[in-house]
Amino acid sequence: MQIKDVNHLCQYTSIRFEKLIINIHNGKIFILLKECTKGWYGLDCKKQFSGHCRDNNTCNHVTGLCDGGCADGWKGVLCDKGILKLSFLKIF
Repeated sequence: MQIKDVNHLCQYTSIRFEKLIINIHNGKIFILLKECTKGWYGLDCKKQFSGHCRDNNTCNHVTGLCDGGCADGWKGVLCDKGILKLSFLKIF
């Protein structure tokens, strides 16, 4: 949907999507993005987070990223790739 001139719209218009609400009031545009349920992200909240954020924090509800970084032992953009930790035992 393309809006060319908001001055020609009625005094108040509301356009609603699943998690996005666009309100136009007296020529001013207000955009509201509702937060997704914990563990889900994206504009329509249909992407499920499968990563591991630091301190058991939830992912960013829009991007799916861990804003505070990955938990220990995890890496990747979505903190969904495990890090193999090797430890050696000295026997003598």
